[in-house]
Amino acid sequence: MKRTPSARNARPKRWLPRGSAALWACLAVGGACKTATPDEVFSLGSELPGSGGSSTGRAGSSAAAASASAVGGQANAAGSGSGSSDAGKSASSDGGAAGGESNAAGSSNQGEPTAGVECGPAPSATPAFTRAALRTAAADCAIWQYCRVEATATALRDAVAALRDDESPAARALAQRAWRTTMLGWSVAELFQFGPAGSKVESAGRDPVHGQGIRDFIYAWPVVGRCRVEEQVIGRAYQKSWAQVQISARGLFGLEYLLFYDGADHGCSPNSATGKGWAELDSAGLASAKLDYAAALSQDVLAKLSGLREAWSPDGEDFRQTLIHAKGYDNEQQALNVIAWSLLYLEREVKDWKVGIPAGVTLTSPVSEPEGALSLSATESLRENLRGFRALFQGCGENGEGLGFDDWLSDVGQGELAADMLSALDGAQAAAATLPPLHEASQPELEAFYQTLRDLTALLKGDFFGPGSALNLKLPAGVASDTD
Repeated sequence: MKRTPSARNARPKRWLPRGSAALWACLAVGGACKTATPDEVFSLGSELPGSGGSSTGRAGSSAAAASASAVGGQANAAGSGSGSSDAGKSASSDGGAAGGESNAAGSSNQGEPTAGVECGPAPSATPAFTRAALRTAAADCAIWQYCRVEATATALRDAVAALRDDESPAARALAQRAWRTTMLGWSVAELFQFGPAGSKVESAGRDPVHGQGIRDFIYAWPVVGRCRVEEQVIGRAYQKSWAQVQISARGLFGLEYLLFYDGADHGCSPNSATGKGWAELDSAGLASAKLDYAAALSQDVLAKLSGLREAWSPDGEDFRQTLIHAKGYDNEQQALNVIAWSLLYLEREVKDWKVGIPAGVTLTSPVSEPEGALSLSATESLRENLRGFRALFQGCGENGEGLGFDDWLSDVGQGELAADMLSALDGAQAAAATLPPLHEASQPELEAFYQTLRDLTALLKGDFFGPGSALNLKLPAGVASDTD
């Protein structure tokens, strides 16, 4: 249901100072503006030790066939629909770093994952609203999103294995394209950081009861560090135990660096063990060491995604039933609050960090590397983040079909707020559809997009959450103190 936006949206526009866009663009073309230190890592909490090994053996070239069948990626369907706005679809990427982002609307040219993991259609049932039904819908959508990423990560593993056997430009392009497809899927799943995927750190707005931090092993941004990846290329601690590898060196960020950056330089101190070891390798030895770690990382990412699915499965920890019945939480309201906190990814990570920093609005943050700097995929990821928001807020099906938090608002007589938030989301998706690649966006374009996001997040923080929330949803401490 769509309504004309009420006066609720008529908020004064904020003056946006010009600032760091030029520096951010400079960082986005390969880190030429900065040199990492040996300690290039930070944390929003303690880094969790890894578990689960990865295969370091070279796979046969038959992996190329499996990879080729899956690089089409994920469907531009449920959970990523554009709702009542028609954002369209982007042109397909050739997977190369030089190709950068598509400047068209929506996500990359995608087809159903065909890597052997069957996810089925998006859950889009619309039963009568109850709080238990909302928890069920959120659980089923999360499981579906994770499944789709696992399918594409299988293809990514195979494509990286094929590249390791055949270091040709075509094999690299295929691996890059497989990475892009996996990254786009995970950008949707970023909005589902409750349960085992989320952190236990309450101030981060995740899941202080059942969080296991699995997400950080898959994609730890902004806790990332180029030098940390390079330490593994040279030191190979991952071959002994993943517990010795910090999250800043792991996951999709590590793979982005290894697959997209072809420079022979490094970001560590020349006098460090990594710097000295780097200097001792010729170009062939360095390329081989990078691909060894890439193969191990791709297997580890897949293992973590499989573990995440197991955590929700009846054959594993069965977190689906735990969430539906609010087990372990103080009450069902706390469980719903934790699910709703995932929507705040749009407030902090998207608005304040991904867009606010290059727009010159956010002056302090824990971000050292812009997202998608090497693959030039930042705008694509932003579009998918917005699709993830819609999947959780409105419904997991195409164009927001299914049960979501908007139905809860309507159930308590707040249909106008639900309509206002959906209208603001439509506006944000329409703006994202025409946003240039982030490293090419002008200051006015970044400022305008930031304001469009703020139109939505102001409703999210000020009306959906907070003291006046009709749903009694409370903000986590780390976001409640942010007054913008």
